[in-house]
Amino acid sequence: MRKFKIVAYIVGVLWLVVIVQFVVNLSFQDENKMAEAFARSDAQAVKGSVRLVGTYQDRFLTEQDRKDMIAYIIREMGINSDFSMTRKEGEKTVTYSTSLSNDQASIDLESIHLADDQKKTAGKEYLYVDFSLDKKVGKILNYKDQLENVFDKMDFTSVQTSVKMEGAYEGNLSTAKKEKIVADALDYMQGETVTKKMNGGISTVYAYTPCITDKVQVEQKDINMNLIFNYNEENDKTYFYMASPILNEDY
Repeated sequence: MRKFKIVAYIVGVLWLVVIVQFVVNLSFQDENKMAEAFARSDAQAVKGSVRLVGTYQDRFLTEQDRKDMIAYIIREMGINSDFSMTRKEGEKTVTYSTSLSNDQASIDLESIHLADDQKKTAGKEYLYVDFSLDKKVGKILNYKDQLENVFDKMDFTSVQTSVKMEGAYEGNLSTAKKEKIVADALDYMQGETVTKKMNGGISTVYAYTPCITDKVQVEQKDINMNLIFNYNEENDKTYFYMASPILNEDY
């Protein structure tokens, strides 16, 4: 009987630890802190963007399907705006670029089809949807939530999301200045550096913060925040990117 009480006590303590940790994690999780950390960096706001990659299994989208999809996304996001659409076809991709008349926003939908046969009636369809917002960088997280809700209704096999905030500083920042910007951002988001390279024209930091739920694993290490500095000699500006979980595009 005493052994049973001891076991029950240990199990109860373990459950208490799990519950406390769960509550602590919830208290830290606040993606809006990313926008606040970016604002605190004092970088001149350039652009905010969110990318969603959806995969359709065993489906081939027609050109009309893709046009209808952009119109559906705009409508479901509650954007009451006229829009124009342009089409560009590559070797394996079809890209539709859409400019909206409000908020200086744009939507790009890129479709990649990997066919299982020459008729292109099966295989996988990858849809890259990029929503960009000029200057009003902090608002991009609101659109991220809206886009994720829209994608939940679109019957994708899988969906991946990433967000990027872009700003700029005058001149070529010193390594010390870059390190201070990174340290301040991570301190505000209770984050820590996983790996970094802070020399040369391009400096990159991979980090982890409990404020953000999404994450990827690189070499068995959790990463959900990517901070990048890129100096442009032509206009003598250092561009600053804050992305989550990582930046998977050119900069």
